Amino acid sequence: MLPNSFFGGYIMGHIVCFGDSNTWGLWPEGMGRYDKDTRWPGILRNTFDENKYLIVEEGLNGRTANEIDEDEPYLNGMDYAEACLLSHRCIDILIVMLGNNDIKARYGKNAEQVADSIEGLVKHMQRVLNEKQPEPYSVILISPKGLDERILGDGTFDEESIAKSHELGSYLSERAKKAGWYFVDADIPEVGLSCDGLHLAKSGHAKIAEMVIEIIEQISC
Repeated sequence: MLPNSFFGGYIMGHIVCFGDSNTWGLWPEGMGRYDKDTRWPGILRNTFDENKYLIVEEGLNGRTANEIDEDEPYLNGMDYAEACLLSHRCIDILIVMLGNNDIKARYGKNAEQVADSIEGLVKHMQRVLNEKQPEPYSVILISPKGLDERILGDGTFDEESIAKSHELGSYLSERAKKAGWYFVDADIPEVGLSCDGLHLAKSGHAKIAEMVIEIIEQISC
C-alpha cells in the first residue's frame, strides 16, 4: 500500500503486467485462454494480499513494442502505453514482457533492434509516469521465452526469427542493468512452451510467476 499525496491518503499499489499473448494467456491446445489461476499475472494475484497489490493484466495478442501493422495498428505498444498507464495510476510496479511479435519475419528487425524498440517503449513509459505520477515505482523487464521450430509453417516466423528470439535476452539484460530495471530472463529450459512453439505451457506461466514473485518480494522489503 502506497502513501499517496496526489490522491490523498493511502491507495493500493497497482502492478501492471504489460505484454502480448503470453501475458494475456493464449492457450493453443484449447484454442482459447488459460484460466485466471494459470496465467502468470493470475498467479501473482493469488500470491499477494489483495489489500496490498491490485494486479492489472494488460496483455494483448499480437502486441509489439513499436512495430506498426497496417491491418492492426492498435497492436503497437508505444501508441497505447500512455493511455494504459494513466488508466491505472498509481503504479507501484510496471512489468513489461514483449519482443516475440517484433521479430516476425515481415518486420526484418535483428535482435538488437528489437531490444532497442523495447528499451524505447519502457523509457517512454517511464517518462509518462515521471511526469504524471509523483509516487515512486519499479520496473521489471522480462525477456520472453524464445521460439522453437514448431512455430515454422505459415511464414509469420522463419528460422532467423527463432535465432533472434534466443539472442534477445542478452541485449535486454544489458539495457535493464544500465537503466536500473529489474530483469527476468524467461528464455530458460524451465519455462515450457506449448504445442505451437510460441505460447507458454502451464509450466511456463508458473515458472515466470515464480521468478517475478521473487523480485516483487525484494521490492516490497
